[in-house]
Parts: sequence; structure tokens; C-alpha cells
Amino acid sequence: MVRKGRKLFSLGEIATLAAMGMAVASGALPWVVQTPESALPAPLPAVFVSRLTVTVIGFDVRIGWLRAGWIVLACAVVSGALLLWEPSGAQKRACLAVQTAMGIVALAVALVHIGPHLGVALGALCGVLLIAGAYMRYR
Repeated sequence: MVRKGRKLFSLGEIATLAAMGMAVASGALPWVVQTPESALPAPLPAVFVSRLTVTVIGFDVRIGWLRAGWIVLACAVVSGALLLWEPSGAQKRACLAVQTAMGIVALAVALVHIGPHLGVALGALCGVLLIAGAYMRYR
């Protein structure tokens, strides 16, 4: 019996691994540009407020009590963890659903913060690659 060898990585696995790298880079890049606010209570006037803007990276952008960069990174890590084994026929549908859901969450987080920032663009591309990688690997 001749055993057929497996390729090192399939196209879906490469897309998922690329998305994992983009998720890490996305959180470390700018997501929002904010103008500083006065830290004083409203009845007291501000003595000095800088007019300079502050660039906020993805790991510091809040969505409720969570941070946007960490959400995207967690979605990529869960999808990457699915690469650790080769699922059987019945498990492929579950893996497809989980990785697609993770890609949709990452894409949604990026689209909520849509703007001309590299971190947001990489976060959205990460979500798209996770979805594409799921369909290429588990179809």
C-alpha cells in the first residue's frame, strides 16, 4: 500500500497563518486619532490643553471593557489553534463554523473603527483572510 504524502501547508492554512501575523501587527498599529480632553471637572476651566492629537494603537482602543486589538488577536489565535489537527468529516463543519465566526468578529471590530489607519486595514484584512482560509481548508 502506497501512502500518499501530505503537502506541508495547504492554501487555507497559509491564509490562516498570514492572518495570525496580521492580527499581531494590527494591534500594535494606529487605530484612532484623538484630540486630548481636559482632565479637570466641567465647572473649572482648563488652564492648558494641547492642540496636538494622540494616536491610539489597537491594543488601547476600548470596546466596552474589552480592547479591539486583543479581540482581533484572540480570534486569530482560536483560528490558528484549529490548525493543530486534521478534522474528520463531521468535525470539518464545526471547524468551518468556528473559524468563519472568528473571521466575522475580527472583520466587524475593524469595520466599527473604520478610518484611514493601517491598524484598522490590517484588522479587516485579517478577518477576510480568516474567512477565506476557513473556506479553503474545510470545504
